[in-house]
Amino acid sequence: MTVATQYSYILRNNSFYKALNCSEFRVTSLIQCVSLAAESKDVSFFFNTNDKVCKWQCVFLYSFENLEESWRRFELEWKRNSALFQPSMASSVYGSDPKKWGSSLATDGKIKGGVADTGFFSTSFENSPWIRVDLKDNLIIAFVRVFNRMYKLGERLHDVALEVSRGEGYEQRGYFRGPGVTNQVVDILCDPPSLGRYVRLKIINGGNNILQIDEMEIYTLF
Repeated sequence: MTVATQYSYILRNNSFYKALNCSEFRVTSLIQCVSLAAESKDVSFFFNTNDKVCKWQCVFLYSFENLEESWRRFELEWKRNSALFQPSMASSVYGSDPKKWGSSLATDGKIKGGVADTGFFSTSFENSPWIRVDLKDNLIIAFVRVFNRMYKLGERLHDVALEVSRGEGYEQRGYFRGPGVTNQVVDILCDPPSLGRYVRLKIINGGNNILQIDEMEIYTLF
C-alpha cells in the first residue's frame, strides 16, 4: 500500500530497529498520520490499525525487534541502496589506516556492531570531517540512512549536513542536528527534488570533530 503526499510512503513488513521517544497522537485516519510524518520530514512512522494511533519523530536504535500485530511501519518509498560497494573517499582516515577505518567500510553492506574499535569508517579529528560516495550517475535521492557507531561514543555524530552534487559544487539537501546516540539508525531526508551523483556527509559545526559511522546507505528512486 502506497500513501502519497509530497512524499510517497509504503508499508514495510520488516523492522531492524527499536523505536524510542516517539511523538504519539490519536488520529482519524492513516492519511492524517502520513501528514504528520511528512510535515516533520520523517522517513519512517508507525500506525496502529486498531486504535488509530500514530507514532512519528522517533529515535531508532539498531535492534531486530518485531512489531506488535496491530502496528504497521511505513517508510519513504525507494528502489535501491545505490551506495552499496560504490567508490568513496573521505577528508581523512583515522590513523591513516584504511583497512581498519577506511571509507569503503561504510558502503560494504555489513552492519558490524559488537565491541570492536576497528572495522567501521572513521576520520581523524578535524573541524569539518566528511565522507563522500560516488553513485556513478545522477540519481534522484530519497534519503540517506546512517548506522551510527556501535558500542560507544555515538554522541560524536552531530550537526551533519547531507550535501549533493552533480559535479560542480555541493548543495545542502538535508541535516541531522543530533547529537546521536550509540547504536542509533539516523535517516536524513533529502529535500525534493534532489538529483546528484555525489553524496557527502559533513559535520559543519564545532571543532575537533570526528566522523564515525558503521554503514551509510543512499536510497534512490531508480
